[in-house]
Amino acid sequence: MVKCRIYVNWKMKTRYNSFSSLKFNRRFFLLTAGSFAFSTLFSSCQTQNQSQKPNLDTQNNNSNPIRIGWLKGSPLHILKSQKKLEKRFESLENSIGWIEFPTIPVLLEAMNAKTLDYAQGVDASLVFGQSSNVPFVYISATPERPNSLAYVVHEDSPIKSVADLKGKKVGYGRGWNLHYLLVKALQSKGLSIKDINSVPITTAAEGLAAFESRSVDALAIWDPFYARLQRSSKLRVLTDGEGLTSNRGFTIASPEFAQNSPDLIKVILEELQATSDWANKNPSQVAQFLSSQLGIEVESLEVMLRRQTFGVLPVDEKIIAEQQGVADTFFSLGLISKQIQVKNLVAKNPQWLPKELANSNS
Repeated sequence: MVKCRIYVNWKMKTRYNSFSSLKFNRRFFLLTAGSFAFSTLFSSCQTQNQSQKPNLDTQNNNSNPIRIGWLKGSPLHILKSQKKLEKRFESLENSIGWIEFPTIPVLLEAMNAKTLDYAQGVDASLVFGQSSNVPFVYISATPERPNSLAYVVHEDSPIKSVADLKGKKVGYGRGWNLHYLLVKALQSKGLSIKDINSVPITTAAEGLAAFESRSVDALAIWDPFYARLQRSSKLRVLTDGEGLTSNRGFTIASPEFAQNSPDLIKVILEELQATSDWANKNPSQVAQFLSSQLGIEVESLEVMLRRQTFGVLPVDEKIIAEQQGVADTFFSLGLISKQIQVKNLVAKNPQWLPKELANSNS
């Protein structure tokens, strides 16, 4: 069983009260709390006593820093560690207030309360955010990461393919991007969610325990827990996201910041791309850094990093269509209460996109 701990200093200059004054609700939180993988690496291995509060880290005494929300294990985490963005902002007479969040739902709460300028998100969680009227604008996307999540069975399981899941117990989290993957995988075999026995999973540790005890026949798993499980157990991969889901991360901004500070967003994207280029060329160093931060062995993180590419991409028509597919699927499943149009949160010809990224391929 995976045991995860996060040590966070909760001394804060800003406090967020748990959804009390917002249009969020417990259903939104439960559906989105584990909605992904790398950019929400530890949202799925919290202890019961861990508080759901962000941690404010202001780099200097500027009373109005640009407030950037990040999660452990994310590209923004790596960017923060290199401290190059601070130097760029200082040259522009600006500063940064880095705010660490334990989960994306708490981050979206802060975005909804207009206490963040720039942040990160992932495909499924941002669909829920838009459906709950959280004010944000899509800024950039990551490259595809379809091999970073999968459905697995034990090596000796009689289940040989997705088609064999009919009538079987499948563990996954409702509203996760792995939920979306399951829907698409089943559809490819002429099946639907109604054809399986869904077993709710809320954390990686819970899922791994269910898998090890064989109380589920198949399990939804994501990196780095997927990489760790492959290294420690005999299993068979039924399907990953290849050809079924792109599994992207995103950066987002408040509408006000996007409108008033495109020059600063451009600087963030330039530095994020530089960090991405460095990370792609130095996976061993990235694995060492993340291991020190997350408490996960380097070997599993190296496997994870081989399955993905860091980068900054414009949110183009292809990516909008992918996000719309997630939104439409979740609406059809009754996971969101209204249909949404992803394109309404994407700027046309944004001023913040660096020229060298304007023609990037998705």
